[in-house]
Amino acid sequence: NFNVGVRGEILPKLQGEGRVGYQDRSFRGVGSGSRSTMSADIDFSYFATPKLTILTGLFRDFGVAGDATSVTSTGGSLGARYAFNHLVSAQGGLNYVERRWQGINREDDTFDLNVGLNYTPNVYLTLSAGYIFRSNDSTVQVLDFDQNIFSLSASLRY
Repeated sequence: NFNVGVRGEILPKLQGEGRVGYQDRSFRGVGSGSRSTMSADIDFSYFATPKLTILTGLFRDFGVAGDATSVTSTGGSLGARYAFNHLVSAQGGLNYVERRWQGINREDDTFDLNVGLNYTPNVYLTLSAGYIFRSNDSTVQVLDFDQNIFSLSASLRY
């Protein structure tokens, strides 16, 4: 994996970070061989108002499936975060990922719609609740699905 990255303020209300590179992978097992691809991970945060932040991102990367085949993932996201006050914030967004399996005839398109709420009573504790609707469309018809994911979490830091 060879890449170059940058991070910083682009404009007074726009921050970004990213890396762009090239990956070369050799592997054994199912679909053994060598694969290469361009990789990228680019994120932008636009601070529209003191309470509203617009978030966007693009990525491309290798992954490994459960059966040890190589998967190329390409996607993007668009979202927003709103701070009601210093204790409560909400976020929502859309995500898209296209996954292509190497060596087999499978491609999945996954769409996520997510919303969430955070409560941070102090710098050490965050309580969160969230919902994700996920839809997967696969070239392998039995792998098509829709999911409803609900989550509750507590995060402690020290």
